[in-house]
Amino acid sequence: MKFYDLNGNCIGLNDWINQYKQYYFLGDPIFDRRICRRNQASPFVENKIIEILNPTYQINHYDIQLILAWKVGAIDHAKSTDRIIYKPGWHENYTYASSYGSKSLKEAIQRIKDNLNELLNYNAKTLYSEFARGGRYPGIGNVYAITLIYFFTKQNFPIIDKYTFCAAKAIINEIKPNNRFKDRLINWDTYQEYLEYLRNLFATYSIDRLTDQALWCYGHWFNENSSKNSACTSNCG
Repeated sequence: MKFYDLNGNCIGLNDWINQYKQYYFLGDPIFDRRICRRNQASPFVENKIIEILNPTYQINHYDIQLILAWKVGAIDHAKSTDRIIYKPGWHENYTYASSYGSKSLKEAIQRIKDNLNELLNYNAKTLYSEFARGGRYPGIGNVYAITLIYFFTKQNFPIIDKYTFCAAKAIINEIKPNNRFKDRLINWDTYQEYLEYLRNLFATYSIDRLTDQALWCYGHWFNENSSKNSACTSNCG
């Protein structure tokens, strides 16, 4: 396994994290249209995410809508400088724009709030079954289920999307930036594969926020125009 800079030179882990995490927040640097104001994060919002992830913090009903809005892109990060500003439609019906049109998480959010105390006591695999397979929470697919697991387990189980998966696989297989990947559906088996990648890379799958930010940014050099709810599998192994 190897960590590369943008010129394809092998670098150490700390240098790799420092180089790529800087793309995560609003402002420079950007990576053409793949990492820019459209998807970069507000430092204020990130601080709220870190607060919720703190092991001593008690997740409440308000946090559920915030967590899911953060994941589905329903927060206006550019305007969220001193408070959370949601995009139009979120407060009314918890609707957000997807590649398949407008979708609502209203029913799912209400059911999660109704069962919150019970859900917070479940282990990761049970949570996944509740959210992704049971049909009790409409609109909560595999990726959003793992997002909720990430918060409910206080970062013990990492978040995943197509970018973090691509990044980890590229590092494991010593693939340099600007190679492209095909998609693969994210499900529980894919997630277990991702956890194994993280164990090999960082000696634990319970990675911190800086490492997660760097992985998400790095993955944009390997993935573009990929479908939602997918992971990437390399043509190179």
